[in-house]
Amino acid sequence: MFDEDRPKRSWRDIDRKKDQSSHVSSDLTKKGRSRAKTATSSYKGMLDNFFEGGKAPEHVRGQLEKIEGTKKGGRRQKMLKAVRDAIGSKEVEKTVDAWISKYEDFPPDLDFLLQVLLHQDEELVRDAISRIDEMIGGRVLKRKDLLIERLRRIDSLSDEDETRLRAQALRRKLR
Repeated sequence: MFDEDRPKRSWRDIDRKKDQSSHVSSDLTKKGRSRAKTATSSYKGMLDNFFEGGKAPEHVRGQLEKIEGTKKGGRRQKMLKAVRDAIGSKEVEKTVDAWISKYEDFPPDLDFLLQVLLHQDEELVRDAISRIDEMIGGRVLKRKDLLIERLRRIDSLSDEDETRLRAQALRRKLR
């Protein structure tokens, strides 16, 4: 018998044949499928309830509280948004100073760090440049042009040589 004599099977038939095993009875696979279907529909129902404003399951609530933006992280998120949205050097300095007094360290957020580059305190600016340098590590930046422009500003207006040198080094790295 030659291959030409046999009807050619479709990929669908081949895949269906792979899914069927001669070692497992069809009753077990039907039961497994029905359990999976029930579990999936239950899980989808819980998700729908959660996203419509319902309560999260117990095992998820603990994890959600650790994430910023929930009950405990809400104030932090508001302060972060205030720094990002600040316009003008005085407002930027005020919001950044409030952040530093409350949290002491910068978040790993490029928009936040770009705002810190506008601050008058050169020590904070150097810290922000160092953090940005650590963060970018070969990544493509969305706001690269803005970052380069702020580094040029620091290079031309800074009083301290160390701050200017760090700004120049990071600018070279971004090219």
